[in-house]
Amino acid sequence: MRNAIVILTVLFVGSFVSAEITVTEGFVVDTLLDQIDGQTPRLEAIRNPDYGFGVVSASVDNGILKILHISQSSLNELGTLSPLPPNAFAWDIRFDWTGLFNRQLYISLASGDNPNLRVHNDILQVSSSGHIEEVLSLGYLGDGLVFSFDFTTDVMGYSSGAYLEDAQGNGGTSLYHMDPCFVTTNLSQNLVPPGRTDLDIVGIEFDSTGTYGSYLTMADTDTNTDNWTVIYQLLPDLSWSELTTKVRTSVRQYRDMSFSSAGSFGQMLYVTDRISESIMTVDPNGIHTIFASGFSGIESVTVSEDGEHMFVSDENGVYRIRAGTTVVGPDIVMQEPKVEAEGVHTNVEGIDSLRLLFSERVLFDNSDVSLTDANDISVPFSVSGSNSQFMIIVFGETLLNDKYTITIHDSVVSVATGASIDGNNDGLAGGDAVIVMEHRERHDSDNDNDIDLIDLADFAKKWLWMD
Repeated sequence: MRNAIVILTVLFVGSFVSAEITVTEGFVVDTLLDQIDGQTPRLEAIRNPDYGFGVVSASVDNGILKILHISQSSLNELGTLSPLPPNAFAWDIRFDWTGLFNRQLYISLASGDNPNLRVHNDILQVSSSGHIEEVLSLGYLGDGLVFSFDFTTDVMGYSSGAYLEDAQGNGGTSLYHMDPCFVTTNLSQNLVPPGRTDLDIVGIEFDSTGTYGSYLTMADTDTNTDNWTVIYQLLPDLSWSELTTKVRTSVRQYRDMSFSSAGSFGQMLYVTDRISESIMTVDPNGIHTIFASGFSGIESVTVSEDGEHMFVSDENGVYRIRAGTTVVGPDIVMQEPKVEAEGVHTNVEGIDSLRLLFSERVLFDNSDVSLTDANDISVPFSVSGSNSQFMIIVFGETLLNDKYTITIHDSVVSVATGASIDGNNDGLAGGDAVIVMEHRERHDSDNDNDIDLIDLADFAKKWLWMD
């Protein structure tokens, strides 16, 4: 069974890459995150721009579920949920790419009294705002469930919705179908290929390329019963086909898999292997070829929807692999003052300036920035800090009871490479960065930038209801 995933302490290290990691010629590696605690997350490439760009991971620590958004130079907490049941952990994480489930993020959360016997599985829906909602709960003591899952439309005879494969084995290795209303059907209570007694699925995904038959594909590594590693395809009639030849877990141990259907990574299946500590391509004939190697405790692999970015995790960090011709521009990693609750500042003095920190040194002047108020009227300002990592914008008037829209145009470029900033944070050079700053009086309860009788009445009402 797959180990629980916990993220404790993390440290950004920019674009430094471990010297041991090598990739196929024409590709380069960036380190996105250095996990100094040695923990290894499962990853899922973001497939909905409402969530930003990069990858998400889910982990449980001390009874708290944390969903993290990792991008080029930043780590953000997308959402949290607590308290959780005993021994809970995040087993799988997937974006709905079909639109049937509103292209939202879903997490398979397993729990149970015995850490080696998970008896319960919840499917959680996570919105782009970080709201977490339980949409499905299955499993009991006699039929423990731990689901890996993926979404599909009605292609090749599959039913639209999601297919959920149980990796628990307690009470049978079950296959479920979930429709867009989150109604489930048990398609088989104990579905294993001929000659097998158990499956431990570590990766499941529908073939998005079409070159592998568009079938539901599963990477199995069973180290506790049969000791086989194999990639299966489950056909719509629930019969099994081996994409790869079975080998013993002493020869190969898959940890994850991901299809790329376009872009620099082509129409190809990628798998991670714990024995060779590598990422391998697997062609439609089941032939393995090493694509990247030199990892330590490799776990997860996922490819962005456009096929231009691959994200990988091992016990030392989270990496992005990209084509060497892909230009990555500087991006904004911090701003001061920080955005307060709901993006609104309420300090008495107002705000006179904005300070931005870029991931590398940049060149700019006043023409590379624009500033307007709530009425879309230009506001005077000045910028300084060119040829450093800082951009300081001093407002010609104090931001007080108003809203400013600040646009950093992608004419701002890297000192080192000349690449435009990655203003829209999609991992590629180009795109303006738009920052909205708003100031309100603390007692302006209706947010109309006036302290009037409406605000006084609201204050009086709240005062009367105080204990």
